[in-house]
Amino acid sequence: MRKKKKAFTLLELIITLSITVVVLGTIYTFFLSNSKTIITTEINTDLQTESQKIQNQLLECGTEANSIYSLNGIEVKSNNMEYSDVFKDSDKLAINEITFQIEGDKYTFSFNSSTRILTLRKNLEGIVELSQNVKEFQIRPLDYRMKPDGKLYDANGVEISYILNVKRGYSDVTIPASVIVKFRNK
Repeated sequence: MRKKKKAFTLLELIITLSITVVVLGTIYTFFLSNSKTIITTEINTDLQTESQKIQNQLLECGTEANSIYSLNGIEVKSNNMEYSDVFKDSDKLAINEITFQIEGDKYTFSFNSSTRILTLRKNLEGIVELSQNVKEFQIRPLDYRMKPDGKLYDANGVEISYILNVKRGYSDVTIPASVIVKFRNK
């Protein structure tokens, strides 16, 4: 009597490999999807923290000031900046620098659009980096729509809008934010 050798047939091997590929493909898709969700959530959390930090600094400096001292390096009061001169194309102005004066101290928020960095500087002292993820930085006086012929120095406050954005891998997270700063010492 001959002993039969036990072995896999070619058909059994192909079926096993096919099932394995389908299972591994499903697991990989699930892993990739979860990985993207985790990265997106992490970025979102980081951007919200940065946004809160920016808002706190803008509120702290802005509410203590009595007005905007300078805008994009131009002194507002001495140049008699009118809304009609500043806000020609839209109701918000893209800015790269805004300075508030508080009892002789100047607090300057600077935005570099090429590096996307927003910084805060007190007088000419050290610079504090607030974010490396700013896509846009804009202002609008609170009374602009009611008084389109007003002056920037006389504004009772401003709305400062900014957009934070991070692209990492397949994740692209954008957080728009704005803060209303009313000058308490006006």
